[in-house]
Amino acid sequence: MDVSARSVESSARRSTVFDRLVRCGLVGYGLLHLVVAWVSVSLVRGGHQRTSQGALQHLAHEPYGVPLLGGMAVAFAVLAVWQAIAALVGYRHLEGRRRHVMRAGAGCRVVTYGYLCMSLSRMLLGGQSHGGSSARQTSAGVLA
Repeated sequence: MDVSARSVESSARRSTVFDRLVRCGLVGYGLLHLVVAWVSVSLVRGGHQRTSQGALQHLAHEPYGVPLLGGMAVAFAVLAVWQAIAALVGYRHLEGRRRHVMRAGAGCRVVTYGYLCMSLSRMLLGGQSHGGSSARQTSAGVLA
């Protein structure tokens, strides 16, 4: 198992295609933060009617929105794979508890990126995110 884990990790590290895909994923993650900032500024400036449907839903109705959200969904899938590799076989340069903590953190990022990918995919394919629930219901569920 150790030989195969080491080969998976070294193959991922040497892959320029995978490296570029991960970089695109990080750009997509940054774009998500910019969308949230855009909606926040819009709310402060009094654009309540534009943001009541949710930032990503509003973006999906823009002409460039569907390709952008589709690209972000793919980018989050790549980030989830990247973090899955890190969680399973990564951080070999560390030892002991520090390595386990870093791998557990990567596992949590897998869940986060996977959730973002699935949410965007559902919204694009089905027209609704979170199986038809509103952002308010989802927030209430998370906070509960």
